[in-house]
Amino acid sequence: TEKNNSAVAAIDGVRGIFRGIDYRGVNVLSYISEVPGTNWYIIADVDEDEILSELKYYWVYVFLFVLILILLLSSLISWVYFYRQREI
Repeated sequence: TEKNNSAVAAIDGVRGIFRGIDYRGVNVLSYISEVPGTNWYIIADVDEDEILSELKYYWVYVFLFVLILILLLSSLISWVYFYRQREI
């Protein structure tokens, strides 16, 4: 009856990537596949926090890079605008 469990999802016919909860009650990303020639399934679970931890780490760098880029471009555009206004 636990539809968020990856083993239950495998029995229900879900194949491929599945987001659910494992037996420990932790959010996981799973890959579900059939074992050919049998009625068995293979499920590879990885904790969601483990996968997303590096993404969260790099998100800070991307955010800072984009912010600095926006500030530099706005400074350049304002400098060009004021320079042209002064020449007029």
